[in-house]
Amino acid sequence: MASIPNITVAIPPFRDIVFLLCFLIPLNCFALPVTHERAQFISLHGIKPSGISVVDLQATYHRLCGTLAPGRAVDRSPCTLVFYSTSRGTSPFPDGVLPEWAGGCVIGPDSILIPLDGAPLFHVTLRQRIDHELAHLALSRSCPGVALPRWFHEGVAMTLSADAARAEWLSISLAMITHSLLPLHAIDSLNTFNRNKAHLAYCQSHQAVLFLVKNYGMHGIAAIVREARRRGDFWAGMGEVLALTPEEFDRIMHREWAQQYRMAFLFSETLFFWPVVVLVFCIGVVRTIIRNRKRRREFDRQEKENAGTENDADDAG
Repeated sequence: MASIPNITVAIPPFRDIVFLLCFLIPLNCFALPVTHERAQFISLHGIKPSGISVVDLQATYHRLCGTLAPGRAVDRSPCTLVFYSTSRGTSPFPDGVLPEWAGGCVIGPDSILIPLDGAPLFHVTLRQRIDHELAHLALSRSCPGVALPRWFHEGVAMTLSADAARAEWLSISLAMITHSLLPLHAIDSLNTFNRNKAHLAYCQSHQAVLFLVKNYGMHGIAAIVREARRRGDFWAGMGEVLALTPEEFDRIMHREWAQQYRMAFLFSETLFFWPVVVLVFCIGVVRTIIRNRKRRREFDRQEKENAGTENDADDAG
């Protein structure tokens, strides 16, 4: 039988082990930030606001992609967030390119621009505006190459960023009374709208998507995105999931708004409610005064008649 050769393992001295550990551990610590930096795909440029963390933004983007396209690999293509101030002259746009009510915009597949001044339509935080634009980016990347209706884009972004307009039902109800409710396809021209019309367009967009979420859940939204991506057309995806055409869905939403919001604006805010209350009160006071005067005149007439009857009786006696 062959003999097994003796193998001698050389153990380095203890001081050499200590030296290696002291050298390798700091080197590994220095390497960690480099690895983490390479993992970043969102970068901030321009006038960077305080309290905005790239790590948090990336986590939000991952969550949004997971909601809109569950099970699909997240598109981690580089994305640049540019913060600018029109008043400081750092706007990348000439005057009039973006509407004055815009709270941000997505440019192409990899850029988001956020103004730090101006007058956005809704009273939301800067972080909510960023999340709104990240939702636009996530939706576009979850359905690449597909032209999505603007109402769907804005409604999904508002829903996912908790970016709700104040008293949306008031705006929709008032639009119904004045016959100024927008067809959903008209919202594609949102950037050309004035402030009031844009506010209504956002309200209708949000309520339309909330209607879908209420009846089909967020998994219904994800199914529409999935089928739109697979078929290369949004309404083909809507037809596959919900069996609806653009005209049918528009009619459904108008009927839904008519049932829920007609005349609601009268009691929504003090601007409308209290004048109605005062008017009703005044009408009641006027009617009471008129009724009392009629009763007084009737009472006086009866007294005169009674007095005349008594006088005739005295004359006869």
